[in-house]
Amino acid sequence: MKIVLLGVFLVFLNFEKNKEEDHALYISVIQIQQIAEKSPVQINIKVFTDDLQSALRNEFSDYSPVLEEILCQEKRVFISAYFSNHLTIQINEKNCHLTLMDCQKEGEVYWLKFEMENSEKWEKLKVKADFFMELFPTQSNIVNVAYGGEKRYARITKNDIFCETTF
Repeated sequence: MKIVLLGVFLVFLNFEKNKEEDHALYISVIQIQQIAEKSPVQINIKVFTDDLQSALRNEFSDYSPVLEEILCQEKRVFISAYFSNHLTIQINEKNCHLTLMDCQKEGEVYWLKFEMENSEKWEKLKVKADFFMELFPTQSNIVNVAYGGEKRYARITKNDIFCETTF
């Protein structure tokens, strides 16, 4: 009986260990849209709270973690700088400047809202989004683009940090 109980315990222990190792699902969502011609382009990014804290801590030597509830208010400069380094959007071969407009915690995620000015008709859109990939090799950033009544989707990974589309 003791041997059976020990066997069950070891199987359970092994299952729990494998469960933690299989947690390697890291995903973020990037929504890019321009609602009306010549209006600012809106970029909404959904990231997990712990991943953002880890990335900021890794990127900036002078970063000190704070409570998740006050990260948006207290560390806005760090968030903006981090995404300036890890998210690039080009329209018609021109780099666009992103401005962090809002940051809201919603459960286990943050919604980051950026805007960029654009007065051109989009012919070509190129996105580089390598955020969190320095920490999580399996990170995927899903890109959802809505422009001029058309929608495009892409998946960005460490092996392919760019996506490009034409309109």
